[in-house]
Amino acid sequence: MPIDSDANIAYPHLTYINQNSFSYKQLPLPTYYPQLIPSATGIFAPLDGMIEIFKLSFEYRLDLISKENLASIQKPIMSNHDYPRKWRIKCPYDISKIECYYGLGWRILRAKTHPKTELICHSGHIAGVNTFVGFIPSQEMWIIILLNQSFGFPLWGGLSFWVQFLQ
Repeated sequence: MPIDSDANIAYPHLTYINQNSFSYKQLPLPTYYPQLIPSATGIFAPLDGMIEIFKLSFEYRLDLISKENLASIQKPIMSNHDYPRKWRIKCPYDISKIECYYGLGWRILRAKTHPKTELICHSGHIAGVNTFVGFIPSQEMWIIILLNQSFGFPLWGGLSFWVQFLQ
């Protein structure tokens, strides 16, 4: 579906810093996104849209998805040894103590010292937009961070929030 040119959406962009001021250059939406979003689960959404996706993914909309199906989404399928070791941020926790798994669309992180305080999360970015969505089931704690810049804060911030429960 084409996007209305008057629609209020966030486009990918680059930020330029000139002495004490910022300027922005809008980039086109990637041409592959309109075709791949449904199958790759890429989502362009504002905060209220992310909250609805979160509710659907973590037992807050059982009228739309069963607990059994949610359990299959949140269940570790296979170990992922490169994540978090290849993150481009300084992890706020000793990564040798983190076990990481793939779920269906989610990463599941467990600290070896606190296996019941897992973090189910997903992060992503395109130029000018950076996100983190996470859930700590044992605390029933949501973490949703949306940033309209390319900085790595959402991932670092989400992990830092989780680490507070591990200390």
